[in-house]
Amino acid sequence: VESLARALRTSTIAEVPAEATEACLVGLVTGLVVRVISKGRFVGQKMARFVIEDTTGTRGVVVFSELYNKVRDLLQNDLVVAVRGKLSR
Repeated sequence: VESLARALRTSTIAEVPAEATEACLVGLVTGLVVRVISKGRFVGQKMARFVIEDTTGTRGVVVFSELYNKVRDLLQNDLVVAVRGKLSR
């Protein structure tokens, strides 16, 4: 898994540059929580939050409703995933 992770990721979680605006991270899904959106234009749809964990650290991930509908069958605790997305501090 480590060689595949090296090929896919832009950096480890600990090494994400402070100025980076997006990244591809590879790690283990932990703390997955799925919830129904209660306000706004996506009310009634589902979204997810989880923590991605590699050997160097952790990072919170939010999966909004449109993407969640596409990847929901791939999101489970204790699975290794590659996540590409925008970063916020």
